[in-house]
Amino acid sequence: MLKAGDQRVTIAAVNCHSVNQRQKPQDITLKGAVQHKPSIDMRLHPVPDALPVPALPGYDLPELHVVLPIVETYFACFNSMVPLFHEGRFMRMLMRWYNISHTRFPAPFAAINVVLALSLWQDSSTKSPDDDRLMRQFIQNAQSVLCNLVTRDQDLLGIQAVLGLVMLFIAGPNPRPAATLIAIAFKLAHRLRLHTRSSREMFDDSTALERDRVFWIMYVLDREMSLRLRDPYLQQDDDMDVALPEFKDLNDKSSIIFAGDGQTWLNFLLCRTDLARIQARMYHGIYSVRAEKSTVDEREAAMADLDSMVHEWKQSIPLQFQPDMLSDRSFGTNLRYLVHLHFIYYHCYYLAHGIYAHDPEWMRRVTTYSDRYSGRAALISDTPWQESPLPTTWVQDLETARECMRLFKVVHKQDLALLGQISCVYLTSMVILIINKLTIYELPLHSHLESDDLLIDEGLVYLDRIAGAMDSDGLRSLYNGCLELKSRAAIAMMSYTSLENLWVPDQPTFPWSNTRSMSALFDAFATADIKGPASFTYGSGIWPQDMANLVDAETCE
Repeated sequence: MLKAGDQRVTIAAVNCHSVNQRQKPQDITLKGAVQHKPSIDMRLHPVPDALPVPALPGYDLPELHVVLPIVETYFACFNSMVPLFHEGRFMRMLMRWYNISHTRFPAPFAAINVVLALSLWQDSSTKSPDDDRLMRQFIQNAQSVLCNLVTRDQDLLGIQAVLGLVMLFIAGPNPRPAATLIAIAFKLAHRLRLHTRSSREMFDDSTALERDRVFWIMYVLDREMSLRLRDPYLQQDDDMDVALPEFKDLNDKSSIIFAGDGQTWLNFLLCRTDLARIQARMYHGIYSVRAEKSTVDEREAAMADLDSMVHEWKQSIPLQFQPDMLSDRSFGTNLRYLVHLHFIYYHCYYLAHGIYAHDPEWMRRVTTYSDRYSGRAALISDTPWQESPLPTTWVQDLETARECMRLFKVVHKQDLALLGQISCVYLTSMVILIINKLTIYELPLHSHLESDDLLIDEGLVYLDRIAGAMDSDGLRSLYNGCLELKSRAAIAMMSYTSLENLWVPDQPTFPWSNTRSMSALFDAFATADIKGPASFTYGSGIWPQDMANLVDAETCE
């Protein structure tokens, strides 16, 4: 049973076990699926910002030979790591849908559409325009019956469909709809008593296991949204006693990732659950009302405790699953889930050290400190003294930022579902490396400057491309602000090597002395994670697929 203040359980998430033969999921491609013309109208219609439109007449879906390969890919890949559905029960429901017309009800319709959309959305391979249109139609279909799901409390299906929508929206430009949907899912779950172990007694082992897994997926999503949006999470640890996800049966490898040796394994869902507990502690220690009223000493003690928890989690991960060991060759389609785990760790690490780019106080200190290098030729001694923005752990912070940016190189730049969840942390790492050059007088560290420059340039190329692909003024302002910060760092470096004289070239490469750019940098980082466009609708909550065509992997790597 999980209780607030319990010792962490990460070590249970990893172990070594002899496995005679590792069965790999069948390699299924989607090319055959998209060659067939769907039986539904692929034209997209606007979806209102408020809750659901009436159910679609007839609950139309593409023909079975189009749907089946997409569903099989979902269970072979995404569901094997995030076991939202029981494959056998879902496939029987799918067959009934196509073979018995009078069994077509809103909940199965939503569940099928969610699985189809997740399969296409989580696929990191190159997608065609038809794939993109199909995915958006599937999302719209599921939303169209959402009003029927919020009152469905007789089985898991409604909760599973809602959680599927949460996972679709959580990586989009505005995560707020996902936060609303997770609240709906929890209300349904509490009606079904998913948070209690005693409710298992009414079900067979297979169904009880499915219920537990759905609960833990919901638990993880709740904590992730809480920390991202700085809102209280919904499920309290002292009001639940569900068994932790375990690896007991060699025939059921759900959420289990094996290393290249075929013996060392990691329980992804359990590791993710443990990170979710840390995320909850992060919220309490940084964003809660109590944290806001805490004294400086209390806050420092809380941050030290959080740092210890984050460090312990990292140390518990076996060497085979550490960032520098990750590659396509070793982990295949499971690579993206390991990458996501580590980026959640980086997020928590930066928060615990007070250097996350969405921390307004830290960004204020950085931008204020950088004003001395705004392009005005003067002696450093003539500039007003400003507090150094560097924490005492800066050397360790730099190594973490470099590790994060190296890990980003293994991410498929077509994997928008993953990119949408890790880009803010990646850009924070880039800013940390820029700040290291900006503060060269505070802590002269020269050993990695050239390699850091390459990582910074890769980050700027990536940010420039997604800003253009998204046609986002906010991202463009963020890009300009990062350029300005980099230009000020260049002045700092040249001044450091020029006997403490502020050095300004006759023809500057970057548009420094741009107060608006620095203001945009501060505003973008301080608020981007908790705000979205006013015109947002549920139907536009996914990053446009066109973006993937502009984010060229070879350029970014």
